[in-house]
Amino acid sequence: STQIRLTGPFNQYGLLAAYLIAILPVLLSSLFLAAKNLSRLKRIGLFLLTLFGFYLLYRTQSRGAWIACFTSITVFSLLLRNKWFFLFLLAVVVVAPFLLPRNTIIHLNGEGKEQSIIERFYLWQRATDVIKAKPLFGCVLKTNTRTIRRFTRQKSCPWEANIPNMAIFK
Repeated sequence: STQIRLTGPFNQYGLLAAYLIAILPVLLSSLFLAAKNLSRLKRIGLFLLTLFGFYLLYRTQSRGAWIACFTSITVFSLLLRNKWFFLFLLAVVVVAPFLLPRNTIIHLNGEGKEQSIIERFYLWQRATDVIKAKPLFGCVLKTNTRTIRRFTRQKSCPWEANIPNMAIFK
């Protein structure tokens, strides 16, 4: 029931989103600051390219990337000291939850429950336990498969059953 997440040439939706987060403020600054010196056709092209970039970011289905992009654009609007652009961003935040499809905002699992927030709760809980156990140096990179079992507070997380590779942690 979910849409396909775009990955582009990066083979991972998060990397495409990170690339777009870096590019979109540049496109916006070109659109707002350099557009006065461009011809009408180039301004229209730049505007369409910026819209296409936002569409691609939307299709990555990464809520974290959306928040990061919105934050960077908000900082951009504050740096420009453009109150109308800032008010437009505020309006987008108010209107977006009503316009976006529900499965875009809430990622449901097979039981129809929000899965992403629950998963993150368990992941952050484990990360906090690792930091408490080894506050100075933590764990060595890529040793998560060896240490995850040690820092699991309960026998099984509800989302582990849906991940095929989780059997190696038990």
